[in-house]
Amino acid sequence: QGSAGGVDMSLAGLPQGWTQHRSRRYKDSRFPDGYVYYFHAESQTSQWVLPGVAGAKRSRQEVAQEGSLSTLKRQTSATRGAGLRMKMAVEERDQLLAASDGYLRVAGDRYQYFCDRAKKWAFETDAMGMELLCELVKVNQQPLEICQAIIKQQGNAQQTMQEGTQIYSEKKHLIGDKGVTWSHDEYGHPGLQLMYLKMKSWQRFTETWALLERAARQGLFKAHTTGPLRHRPVRVLSVGGGPGYELIAWRRFFQAFVDPDVPLDLVSLDLQPGWRPYVEAMGMHFKVSTMHTQ
Repeated sequence: QGSAGGVDMSLAGLPQGWTQHRSRRYKDSRFPDGYVYYFHAESQTSQWVLPGVAGAKRSRQEVAQEGSLSTLKRQTSATRGAGLRMKMAVEERDQLLAASDGYLRVAGDRYQYFCDRAKKWAFETDAMGMELLCELVKVNQQPLEICQAIIKQQGNAQQTMQEGTQIYSEKKHLIGDKGVTWSHDEYGHPGLQLMYLKMKSWQRFTETWALLERAARQGLFKAHTTGPLRHRPVRVLSVGGGPGYELIAWRRFFQAFVDPDVPLDLVSLDLQPGWRPYVEAMGMHFKVSTMHTQ
């Protein structure tokens, strides 16, 4: 405790719920052991400035917002829109679980999913989260069928799929200074696309959903629920979106928590034109483009 660099290091006077920490990443001559920062466990927020009464009040508001979102989450159906309770029948859910090739698992009240090929690292979710992922399995079936048909049409399907698995696993372009996962041509390989559709769908969907939940807690969608943008059409662009699983997450989240009836124009922008049939099969638009294209 004590003081360092003229900053009072005493914990006395910290509002309830806040704790004091040191950053291992940010340090200078005044703070050779790292800058001091403050963390509020309930709201999962951190700040560099000593929190006062206003900061504690704001954190309590964030906790309340998170609680409201959790309540709505329990009451909302991922497939039917805002305010509706979950509707997916157990029989349908079990069929989609079987179609997930083991990446979705339900045991009693425990819901797990995997994003890695070896199914080594399990992630936990809840009943609604599992419904969302089962819905993703359903939405993803047609793109997978289209990709498999493309591979079959090209002949020597087994070799194409083996090449795709190898490309997906090696990620050789990550080595060096290029900083890309796969090259433009590799993204266009049907075998790689098949692996991508199978594997990246989990990661892209769940990570985007988590970001949308955080954004909602910060009030990003208030303009669409009670503000000037209510009931107005929304266009969402995913830059470098590939098959567009971020957009699928957006569509489901918007339907569940914001406005189930507002028109959504969902567009995946990508340099690789091979993603087009999969994006369009999932009811969205595709444009060969980069972030610099008008």
